[in-house]
Amino acid sequence: PANGRPRRVLQFRAAANQEARERPGSTRGAERPRQQRRGRGLAAATGGTGGGGGMGEGRPGDARASLAHLLSYDSLVHAAAGSAGGLMAMSIFYPLDTARLRLQVDEKMKAKSTPVVLAEIIKEEGLSAVYRSWFPVISSLCCSNFVYFYTFNALKEVWARGQPASNSKDLVMGFLSGVVNVLITTPLWVVNTRLKLQGAVFKNEDIKQTNYKGMVDAVGCIVRQEGVAALWSSTLPSLLLVFNPAIQFMIYEGLKRHLMKGRAQLFSLEVFVIGAVAKAIATTVTYPLQTAQSLLRVSRHGR
Repeated sequence: PANGRPRRVLQFRAAANQEARERPGSTRGAERPRQQRRGRGLAAATGGTGGGGGMGEGRPGDARASLAHLLSYDSLVHAAAGSAGGLMAMSIFYPLDTARLRLQVDEKMKAKSTPVVLAEIIKEEGLSAVYRSWFPVISSLCCSNFVYFYTFNALKEVWARGQPASNSKDLVMGFLSGVVNVLITTPLWVVNTRLKLQGAVFKNEDIKQTNYKGMVDAVGCIVRQEGVAALWSSTLPSLLLVFNPAIQFMIYEGLKRHLMKGRAQLFSLEVFVIGAVAKAIATTVTYPLQTAQSLLRVSRHGR
């Protein structure tokens, strides 16, 4: 309006509200920003999944916060570190893995000490035989570890962030991460198991040899000759084997929490030892399933 009276009324009301907010002992206006800050803090800490009824629960902002934690830089770093660690460990102990696979698949190979098995392989097939298909296996291992560690740490960020850690939560997150990993990467391991045994001298003559030219050619041959389902032929034991890393991480995190009491961080040697202990226990418990897994990966072409 031309006289500007309504505008002056609004200005007077705004000034009165500002004075009420600044008046000592007044909580009007101050509680709302406090609640908003508290809601944002809970959403940032829990991604809207916990916090006991924090402000803004179920709003689009919570979904964005959860997505931000799911795609966080920390999860990416843990995944890359897990891939790098797996690459280094497998490269060092690859001959041992070759001996393990031969003993699991070739029933007629007499169980001997690891050095004797490796010596026989080198004598009959050459030194390169213990590193056969190293690159495809390493590539698959990096993909597998990346998927597993990324999923595990993303679940940790979204589900367990801001909550007290426990062995049961570690076990559940390890199990779910393993399931995701198996469903995505099983075809890679079926192909790599066959490539790794290609050209091997078996004691069991019933095992047939393959002549794949690489991973892509192997995938194509398996699909054409055995069907797409053959790429997931070891899914069931692999799904059961998700308890291996789940048990490993449960034991590892439990030992880590025990050693971290009253300390800021662990020494590298301590991390190495508890990691080795956790892996040894998990492998011992689930080894029969690993044998079944190896046999199923080669059974369609080798029996």
